[in-house]
Amino acid sequence: MPLSAATLKRLTDLASKHELKDFEDAWIDVVASDSSDVNGLLQAIDALEAQGHFGKASQFLTLLLDTYVKAEDDDKALLVLRRLAKLGPRNQNLRKSYLTVLRRRFADHEGLESLIAHSEIETTMEVGKAAERLESYLHFRPGSYVEHPAGWGVGTVASVNADDATVTIDFDGMKGHELEMDMAVGITRPLASDDFRAMKFDRLHELKELAENNPVELVRCVVDSRARQTTVRDLRHTLTEGVIPAKDWSKWWSKVRTHAKRDPNLKISTGSNPVIEITHVELDFSDQTLNHMSVLRDLPRKIKYVRELLSELEAHPETRSALLVAAGVLAKSARDERKRYPGATLSVALILERVSGVDDGFTIPEELQIDRVLDDPWRVIEILDTVPVAADRKDVLSRLKKRFPEEWPEVFEKAMYLGESDVNDYCMRKLIEIGAFDRLTRVIFDLIKKFRDYRGSFLWFTKLVLKGNVHKALPNPNLESLLEKTFLLHAHVANRLIQTNDAELKKEIRAIEKLLTAKNSDFVRRTARDTLIESAVDFYNIVRGSRSLPDDVKDTVVAALLRTRPEIAKERIREEQAEEIAAIDERVIWVTAAGYLKFETEYNKLVNDDIPANAQEIGRAASYGDLSENAEWSAAIEKQAALSRKAEEMREALEKARVLDDSIVTDQEVAVGCRVRVRNLDADREESYTLLGPWDVDMERGIISYLAPLGRALLGRTVGGEVLVNLPNGQTRYRVEAIEVAKKILDEQQAS
Repeated sequence: MPLSAATLKRLTDLASKHELKDFEDAWIDVVASDSSDVNGLLQAIDALEAQGHFGKASQFLTLLLDTYVKAEDDDKALLVLRRLAKLGPRNQNLRKSYLTVLRRRFADHEGLESLIAHSEIETTMEVGKAAERLESYLHFRPGSYVEHPAGWGVGTVASVNADDATVTIDFDGMKGHELEMDMAVGITRPLASDDFRAMKFDRLHELKELAENNPVELVRCVVDSRARQTTVRDLRHTLTEGVIPAKDWSKWWSKVRTHAKRDPNLKISTGSNPVIEITHVELDFSDQTLNHMSVLRDLPRKIKYVRELLSELEAHPETRSALLVAAGVLAKSARDERKRYPGATLSVALILERVSGVDDGFTIPEELQIDRVLDDPWRVIEILDTVPVAADRKDVLSRLKKRFPEEWPEVFEKAMYLGESDVNDYCMRKLIEIGAFDRLTRVIFDLIKKFRDYRGSFLWFTKLVLKGNVHKALPNPNLESLLEKTFLLHAHVANRLIQTNDAELKKEIRAIEKLLTAKNSDFVRRTARDTLIESAVDFYNIVRGSRSLPDDVKDTVVAALLRTRPEIAKERIREEQAEEIAAIDERVIWVTAAGYLKFETEYNKLVNDDIPANAQEIGRAASYGDLSENAEWSAAIEKQAALSRKAEEMREALEKARVLDDSIVTDQEVAVGCRVRVRNLDADREESYTLLGPWDVDMERGIISYLAPLGRALLGRTVGGEVLVNLPNGQTRYRVEAIEVAKKILDEQQAS
């Protein structure tokens, strides 16, 4: 049976206080009375190791090992042996125990003695490493499952040749693949027969039966097979790949979720993408609920959890006692965290009112009774935007309206400055119902005039205008004014974000960017369509010159402007491209189509051929043994770093690359794409060069890079202009004699 919490706490406390004599007495008592909970005992050893008592930890583990070896409890003995091997990998006293346990544990393995010899456990000084190697060998048995994470997937062991220490594995699409055991240990990992991946490999029908007849067990199977945290999104992705049709997922999970939450061995958190964990403590649902509430980090999460219990109550009345437990914890948390989450107190009061309707015996603390928390409407409005649940905000407003029939219009007017869309929608609807257009007009003018102060409400009103939902009796500003203010608002919030790095400001930034790009930038397109061309050009310049908008948003908005008003584009694009070619922009690399293709081909070969080949070299070198003295492994790792750096540099270069448009190359001044005849004044000879990108260089044809020293010096020069160039062999003077568009070369490069 598991160690009691009190016993485990006593052992860990004694370890942390360095009271080793008392720890020893307590340890001996536990081992003598009941040593079945090996994991609990190892936790106590963790506490000793954390204090640096490694020798004592080894001493107490040896005592525990003797108990398990004598009892022939080999699985637990192996757990203890592995821990002892970590503490002393060269501990020769472990050799005999390891061999005793493994020979007994794998007595039916036909090649056991041959594998013992191959592992060198009987001769090597590194007992721990040899034992680990032997255990790995013994996992390979005909019919057992393995996984190759790097690409071959799951397979089954077809045969084992213990004499040669080789194993043959049938992978999907690669039958009869023979590997040396050391290699197989390095590149595969064993799977239990009931592991989800193993079952999906050749027993998919069993998983489908579980989905139909025992779905909670299927959830547990998936979570247990993953080596990392599992979320509901992970679960969906895993199961909709062959087990459950994607179209049936929502219905299936809605049915299973409630049963999974009541399973004593599963724990499901709250949130839009809850985490699912396996627990090994048997608890009834009320105790599970108490445990869940204790680990939820803050009051808003507790509120959401209790709301879910309430929503499930009608379908599962047996959860009533758990709900009462959770409500009690929620009430205490609300009192403790009232100052930190003032608005959450309103949600708690509403929940507790509903719980009291479920059980007349449930007592609501006086300070959390709904009439008490709603006694001051102005105080309520001050904290309304911090209420974590939108439905609760609407409920609070509805109650305020009934309770304060004289004050509520003024209260609702103030609430519309909070920036919550659901609050604004509700308040506007109720004020329109009583014809309070003067109040609403005042609010709208304030939102437009002071848009930087009332950012959330300004964005809400802008969306209202875009939807055409503004009442005809209210101000309805033009989109041009609203779009201009939206760009200004983004710059304002971005500037504040630089100063404070506040999470709420990040949300505001995302909201503004979403407004600008939603529905193919509908806001931008409608504004550009209905405004003067001068204003459309101004918006284009604002976006291109913005220092706050990210590049993807800029590109989306610019594309929307140009599609809607193409007359913006022609002259602007020609001017920009001409400016970019005339002056070197380090953010751009001009190349021809052929140059780009050549460089891209080299990059693809590096990524798709050279790097994977290097990964195989690393795996092959790692299988040879001790990495500290493995020259091949070291060389392969160094090569990996060099290849990765090169790939990153090439990727960045490809992102900067822009294919040259020969239609804008002229012969008025030297630019990329020109053929230039120059006179070398120092040598008194004529030379001819074509300026193209760095990936197009061909010295035999006189094609040089515009980024080379001579190319840089010539850019922008006109006929007759002289330049002084620093070359490797010294300074040289050139004079431009003639300039022409290198049309033939450009055509060849485009064609190739």
